[in-house]
Amino acid sequence: MLRKIVLKLWEKERGDTPFLIFISFTISLLVARMWVILTGAYNVQDTSGSITRIGSNLIIGGLHVHHITYGFVFLATAGLMAIYYKDKTFIRASAILYGIGLGLIVDEIGLVIEGIALYHPENLMPPYIIAILVGGFIASLAYLPSFRREMKKEKIKFKF
Repeated sequence: MLRKIVLKLWEKERGDTPFLIFISFTISLLVARMWVILTGAYNVQDTSGSITRIGSNLIIGGLHVHHITYGFVFLATAGLMAIYYKDKTFIRASAILYGIGLGLIVDEIGLVIEGIALYHPENLMPPYIIAILVGGFIASLAYLPSFRREMKKEKIKFKF
């Protein structure tokens, strides 16, 4: 029974949308994690007072704006696009924005659950992030045939 449900989902008419969501989710989660690691964004210096600083971190009025905030903006934008526009291009764009927003939020989920201690240098790539990245990549691969079939219908060539 579960096999039938999964196959039915994979054979949906709009098979390109789940692929776009999962691949953009995986890429944004990976990029967000790499940004934190490579720029040292986990090492927030001074957020007191009324400083505003743009760099590896965005600090406005002394408040550190985490990328979970950007994730919510992307999700809200994707939702509005999906509601108001029915064109395939907009649906695909909203799927990509949705995946990006979800990736940014999932990257910060450890911050929400574990608190700021998550960003100590020894916790920069927690095991659950690795598991989620692998899961997102596998889900992307699972939907790749549906995506390719949809692109072939529209005569769009992709070499992968």
